[in-house]
Amino acid sequence: MYRLPLLLVALLFGISGCGTDPVHHHPNQNDVNEDPGNQDPGNQNNGEDPCDGETCSGHGTCSSVDGAPVCTCDQGYTAEGLACVPAQQDPCAGETCSGHGTCVAEDDHASCVCDAGFRPEGLECVPEVCGEGETECDFWVLEAGASSWEGYQFDTAIGGIRAALDVEAQDVALLFTDDGFHRFTPSNHALESGGSFDEVSPTLVGADLRGAYSVPSGHAGGDPDGPESITLLALDDNGDDMRVWVLSYDATSHSFTTPDLDGDLHEWEENLAPFPDQIRASWLDLDNAREWAQGNPSSFCETPATEITPYMAVMTSHNVHFMDVGHCWEFMQVSQFNQLDFFGYDGAPDPLEIGGAFWHQGALYLFRE
Repeated sequence: MYRLPLLLVALLFGISGCGTDPVHHHPNQNDVNEDPGNQDPGNQNNGEDPCDGETCSGHGTCSSVDGAPVCTCDQGYTAEGLACVPAQQDPCAGETCSGHGTCVAEDDHASCVCDAGFRPEGLECVPEVCGEGETECDFWVLEAGASSWEGYQFDTAIGGIRAALDVEAQDVALLFTDDGFHRFTPSNHALESGGSFDEVSPTLVGADLRGAYSVPSGHAGGDPDGPESITLLALDDNGDDMRVWVLSYDATSHSFTTPDLDGDLHEWEENLAPFPDQIRASWLDLDNAREWAQGNPSSFCETPATEITPYMAVMTSHNVHFMDVGHCWEFMQVSQFNQLDFFGYDGAPDPLEIGGAFWHQGALYLFRE
């Protein structure tokens, strides 16, 4: 039998025995990953939740993205790392500046740039206080019992007022301009277009109105539910006489009746009567609560009355002429502006700026010409 050399046999035996070495060739038990999920080479957290303990500041939800924690924040918050912080918002969002201006943002603060005639008050644009600076008032009100005037502006420019009157029992007044008339609400100063002079009387078109007043429907035994009796005064073409319109006005339907007097000539012959071409405005006060009209009716007409109650005041460029309209219908007092304390109250208008007036529920309203 042929025998391999002993050295070759030994080498073959040694090589074949390598796989049986228990010390060097058994796998290390610590290297075994018994969790199949950890076989993903991208997962480095050994099975731990990367969002464990992450609250996203209480304003979001943490989730694992590629093994890393990520915050998805609630509306109004934005992520900064693993924190949800309030999102930077436009400070002008939702701010309208009352519809009379534009909101601008600067250094995270909002402010209003207001339109002409308005001023900022916080994040609102409110009407400028007329009479201050270059802002002119459109009308002034002396409230019942007040000792100072308040000036106001119209929301809409309507031009100078030529005459004005009120409906005492209702919250209604009429303001006459060169183009027609407007309805005015004394309680809230709302203004709306009324119509043209044709709706009142065609003969009023082009008339030089100088004054107006109204007599309440229930006055002197009249029907309290009836229409208001109104009188309009205009300067005649010759400049020496007054033309008079007397008609009825229904404040509910806003309609006028055919005039009883339709531009008829009228002369004031009393010595204390004003010159027609100097008349600026007039008002009718039925109770004379402030006692501006002074006099004793029995001294100038046949009446037992000794006190003036209803009176009409007619403003001219220099004076106020007071007429008794409860007994005699005569002018009985003329007072210069500086003799009447109400023209010296704080906020009082310049009488030479007045173009219309009315007395309404204890308050005197004067309107810019």
